Amino acid sequence: NTKTLELFTRDEAPALWQLSLRPSTTTSPTITQAKALRREGKASEAIALLSTFANEATQQEQAQAIGLLARIERGSGNTQKAIAHYRNSIALYQEAGNVSQKIRDVISLAYILIENRIDLTEAKHLLTTVAHELPHHSHSIFRVTYHQGLLAGYKGDHRRAAQYLRQALQEAKRM
Repeated sequence: NTKTLELFTRDEAPALWQLSLRPSTTTSPTITQAKALRREGKASEAIALLSTFANEATQQEQAQAIGLLARIERGSGNTQKAIAHYRNSIALYQEAGNVSQKIRDVISLAYILIENRIDLTEAKHLLTTVAHELPHHSHSIFRVTYHQGLLAGYKGDHRRAAQYLRQALQEAKRM
């Protein structure tokens, strides 16, 4: 279902530029309902709804549902469950080819690992790995750089932390 947009010159030369276009993803009514339950403070109802839905959903919907489960669990203080859900949603987004959502969840997972000092080595690995994908997701550059700064600060490398945080600030201003 992918289409290609191509830019040609007036002559019959090959295309100067190509862009593959995929249909945008839609949000399932079940996920919309779970988000509403979350806003209403009904975390356990949202978790139950998403857990059931994830078993029967498409791969993209599963990734969305599990990513939302991670956010709800994190908000409810269930850090270990949130981490497990983030890892699962990242893998599903990777398989589905949804780079933007994968990067969003990688950054969220890295944040949890850094802020709770659970696994700074894994957080560094996640941020380093996702940094290579940022040309495809430029609006996350400042988030990744910011978290790299936090990580460097927690590791005691304050000079590097300051460099990353200045860079994050520049990226945020650029946006």
